[in-house]
Amino acid sequence: MSRRRLENGIRNKINLTGNTQGFSEVKILHNIPYSTEIGATYSLQFSFDGKVLAAGFEYGGIQLYSTETGRLLNQLRNSRLSSDAVMCLRFNPENDTSILATTADGQVITAETEEGILVESIEEKNNQINAVDFCLDGQVFATGGADFAVRLYDSRTMQILQTYGGENSPDREEYCTNRIYSLKFSPEYNDIFITGGWDKSIKIFDKRTKLGVRRYMAGPHICGEGLDFRPGKILSASWVSQNGLQIWDYCDGMIDKTVPFENANGEYLYCAQFCDHDVVLAGGSGTRNVQAIHYPTGKLSLSLSPVPTGILGDRRVASSACDLQSFLHQFRSIAAPVIPRGKYCASFGAVFLSLACSQLVSMSMQSNNLEDECPPENYHGFQPTFSESS
Repeated sequence: MSRRRLENGIRNKINLTGNTQGFSEVKILHNIPYSTEIGATYSLQFSFDGKVLAAGFEYGGIQLYSTETGRLLNQLRNSRLSSDAVMCLRFNPENDTSILATTADGQVITAETEEGILVESIEEKNNQINAVDFCLDGQVFATGGADFAVRLYDSRTMQILQTYGGENSPDREEYCTNRIYSLKFSPEYNDIFITGGWDKSIKIFDKRTKLGVRRYMAGPHICGEGLDFRPGKILSASWVSQNGLQIWDYCDGMIDKTVPFENANGEYLYCAQFCDHDVVLAGGSGTRNVQAIHYPTGKLSLSLSPVPTGILGDRRVASSACDLQSFLHQFRSIAAPVIPRGKYCASFGAVFLSLACSQLVSMSMQSNNLEDECPPENYHGFQPTFSESS
């Protein structure tokens, strides 16, 4: 069974209970220190069963950790000062021992986690690949990044199937018109996925069509993994001072709800994720924390700051994201980079947190770091209106 089908089944079961209490307790499970020689943490991804955490680093390294013991399991790729950062990691829902990594110098890398070897690497020339995701059955994955293009690949052959748009494309205004930072496939359908980035819009793609883009939703200014997809709903987290956390109706493209996010210095969100109990998880550089919010009421369930120095860090290295996945354990966990304030690229570790609740079936949450300067809040890019493409 694929990861997303498992998630939906678990979530549906939880929703039947009517429990809206959310989270009740936070504690540190493991604190994993590591050397500054491998650089800052840029990406984190849990395996589908929640037993392994993959971490991608500033100098190109990829490491696997046990979530049960916190120990290093394997080093899939060594860190080198000449290498570019690992921007995104995704386990393959068709094969949980296979992981996909994308880098700031345009590499798409496949590795086997059990054998600890790199299987294949392909290159998108002159691109920084910020986002990647698999479709529901794992047979196709899509990438997006600095060259404005969306590329579809066959996950078994690593051959490119389709390219949508691009910085030099003659029909670029039909696609993404600036850097892409988030890409998410539908939890229900193999062919539907969404993108977001610096062009201040969410675009809904259907890979069965030649044009690709089917709908536009104007507004969200996405600078990290700030999109999530639920049946009938899209969650967006914008890098803006206020009203950055929004839930959209997938069918009519209108804002269904603006979720309040407690802040004193502006929200400036990089990441957001749907959780269970009608809770959304979001975080950013304005508050340097992660908040769990019950969105029907706007009530703050939890504000996660695992150490006094804060979580997510400053803007230089705090383009962070979170991801959820379901697994049959009696705990929930989140992994996040901990960055001392005021430090440019200081030594820090990954912290695992346990979020206790009344349900035995749990979700797993993670936080990523992507490095890039965000355009100012008043940046005005191409802003299409919500429409059906011909």
